[in-house]
Amino acid sequence: MKKRIFKNISIFGIILFSLSFLTSCEPIKGEQIIEKLFPNVWALIAQLISFLILVIGMIFLVYKPVKKYLTKRREILDNEVKETEENKNKALNNVLTSEKEIASSKQKAKTIINNAEISASKKRDEIIENAKIEAKDIIKDANIAADKIKEDAKLELKNQIVDTALKASKKVLEREVSEKDNEKIIDDFISQLDKK
Repeated sequence: MKKRIFKNISIFGIILFSLSFLTSCEPIKGEQIIEKLFPNVWALIAQLISFLILVIGMIFLVYKPVKKYLTKRREILDNEVKETEENKNKALNNVLTSEKEIASSKQKAKTIINNAEISASKKRDEIIENAKIEAKDIIKDANIAADKIKEDAKLELKNQIVDTALKASKKVLEREVSEKDNEKIIDDFISQLDKK
């Protein structure tokens, strides 16, 4: 890069130096041709010195500040490119992390839903089983109560029949029956009822 810039500046200087000889406004006479082809050495040295001063001035006043500015600009652009690459990589990493977290969240959600369904199924089965047990207990209690009511009704019926039989037997016999006779009649009557 430096060689190319130096080469361009050198070519520009040579062209400028050559043009300085061709810019004479006066017509050249025969004896002046030699003078014009071989210029005055002091004038040539003065022009070379002024050209060198111009080149050195251009280097210090234009080339170095422009080079410094371009170097800074290149560094800024390189930093921006690096930051852009880093941000791009961070963004890609964030996207990958987000996708992993989303997949993990979906898996956790599925697990929670499956656990909830299993728990609900167990709870439902437990409630149904408890309801069946309670229904059996209610039916059992109802059967026991019905059996008790039935027994009580039988006993009440027996007592009424016995009372009716005693009254009827007293009237039929019209005599006094002893307690033993009463018990025997009752037992006979009850045994006949049980047979039926």
